[in-house]
Amino acid sequence: MDGIGVMPDMGGMHSTFFFGKHIKVLFDSWNVTQTWQLVLSVLFWMIFAFCYQGLKFFRQYINSVCVCSSYRNINNQGASKIPLRPHLYQTGLQAVQTTMSYLQMLVVMTFNVWLCLGVLVGDVIGYLVFQRYSFDNSDHCN
Repeated sequence: MDGIGVMPDMGGMHSTFFFGKHIKVLFDSWNVTQTWQLVLSVLFWMIFAFCYQGLKFFRQYINSVCVCSSYRNINNQGASKIPLRPHLYQTGLQAVQTTMSYLQMLVVMTFNVWLCLGVLVGDVIGYLVFQRYSFDNSDHCN
């Protein structure tokens, strides 16, 4: 490492984007030192970002089923209330989705161009595959 773009008081972390293969990905034990390790890490984060988009799609689907179902309760102000079990399920999936998004953010913050591209490409392909079908309830659930 030549030290350019590396903050000395940050434990050798990069503060600018770099193309290197010597990085730690999220944990000290995930230490990338060889090209094949970098390729596997990039592939992992591509698949991870793809799955993140799939989870978002799945949550939209579950929400559309709850909104359109006949067992949804209406209160006296006209607002609807999701039953407890589907709401708890959605809350758990929200926690998983939030965790996944923060992990992707931390990977991008490694400033490694290859890992950033892996996250970006996986996210774009996932969006292309999953978000083609929308579950907008405003037209067909009334």
